[in-house]
Amino acid sequence: MPKVENPGMFPAWVWLRPADGYDAPRKRGEDAFAAFAALGFRLQIIPAGSTGDATRCEIHRPWTFIFGSLPFEDVSVFTDSLADLHCSVIMDCHFPIMDMENAIGADEAIINIIDNKDVLLANLAAADVVTVPHPAWAEQLAAVNPNVFLLPDVDDTPDAFMLRLGEVAQASIQVKQARQAARREMGL
Repeated sequence: MPKVENPGMFPAWVWLRPADGYDAPRKRGEDAFAAFAALGFRLQIIPAGSTGDATRCEIHRPWTFIFGSLPFEDVSVFTDSLADLHCSVIMDCHFPIMDMENAIGADEAIINIIDNKDVLLANLAAADVVTVPHPAWAEQLAAVNPNVFLLPDVDDTPDAFMLRLGEVAQASIQVKQARQAARREMGL
């Protein structure tokens, strides 16, 4: 298997691995990130539920993509700390939060989403880009963050997941750089 000879020349990845419920790690990229690591790209995996998940992210040049499941706790301090760094935050919302009438799953999980909806939406707004597996969710969340992208589950087509993840990552750079330019213009 070929390997990247100079991984420092390529963007690094941080994968905030989702919890095991509903087969989320596999559906939302576990094999893709394993392939990145096997090819020699820089990859840090932080399991869901780890204390201080995001604060342990290693940021590398030329760029670092932080891809993770939408967290239930407020991460505004973390996202604010990244404002001037060469990295982008891609939050993956692999569960519905806008239309809970059609949600399926354990009652406790659904109640948790309902109880934390304001925090969830604030986290989505702070992300550079948001990914979702269903087109209807993308339309609904565009009011919260205009940079919402459809990222199909790996089940649908593994190659489509990988290609789309690359497109989303590139878009996240543009969004982050535009945000940084706006902050500089405003003197922040």
